[in-house]
Amino acid sequence: MMGLFSRRKDASVALAPDGPYRPTDTITATVTVDKALDRVASASVQLGYRNGFRYRWAGRTNAALNHDNDSLLLAGQVGTDYGSEKDTEEWVPVLAEPLPLVEGSLAAGQHRVRLRLPSWSPGSSKEVVRWEIRLVVERSGRDLETAVPLTVLIGPPDPLPDLPLNQKSRALASTLDFEIVTEQGAYRAGAEVRGVVAVTAPETPKRTASVAGWFQRVQESHPVAKTPGSPTEAFVRPMVTFAKDVQFIGRQRQEFPFALTLPKDIDPTTEAVHSSIDWFVQIKVEFSGATGAIERAERGIVVYTG
Repeated sequence: MMGLFSRRKDASVALAPDGPYRPTDTITATVTVDKALDRVASASVQLGYRNGFRYRWAGRTNAALNHDNDSLLLAGQVGTDYGSEKDTEEWVPVLAEPLPLVEGSLAAGQHRVRLRLPSWSPGSSKEVVRWEIRLVVERSGRDLETAVPLTVLIGPPDPLPDLPLNQKSRALASTLDFEIVTEQGAYRAGAEVRGVVAVTAPETPKRTASVAGWFQRVQESHPVAKTPGSPTEAFVRPMVTFAKDVQFIGRQRQEFPFALTLPKDIDPTTEAVHSSIDWFVQIKVEFSGATGAIERAERGIVVYTG
């Protein structure tokens, strides 16, 4: 059993069995009320998660679509397409079980409810999805609320979604054609990701190049009632170099095997109400010299935790 006590210490919540949990698991929440609570309008035990996301504010609702067309001189001004971006979170309710009241009073003692995690539950992550079971008592005067955090692990999806190959969209130079193939589509956190990247140059370049890779995490925000903020990208270092001093030959496909290890403590691939997390293997080709061009491409993968 584990429990988290409210500051008022009028009630506590404990969960059984101990976590972590997986979708479709049933959790028993035991609410212990130290003394009867009167003047109660409603009391319930709620299962849900706090969903973190980024949104744009102080701009028009079409700001995210039109901001490239407006003057940068308007940035940050109310009533323009430009504004600031903020990180926030919202509670996403999943299940709620009412507690019995007698003449507006919640009796002292223990109250037990069973809550089943839905099959579609997103996995827990550091900032995007934080699951909780809450006791919420609405009463005259000050409401009572206390929460217990829980960890939800997710397995690989079945079937796998389409995993995109993105290229010729990020670097200033975009001449190379990439093919990136991984041995699997889904990987547990901490696993080794093996695959092959094939590169074709349209003509023989004058410089040699190195081929390297790392993992890329992309967090997209899609809040229900706010203007979405910009995607956030992060790279899991260190970068691993697969080949050095490579001389590409025009219109000749050249292959390079690679192996990268996912960290054990990373967030899983996530699709939540207000935001999502996607993972990619990103490959970088960097040509030699101080002014050597850099070209990149990435292949999507799924990361799971359970």
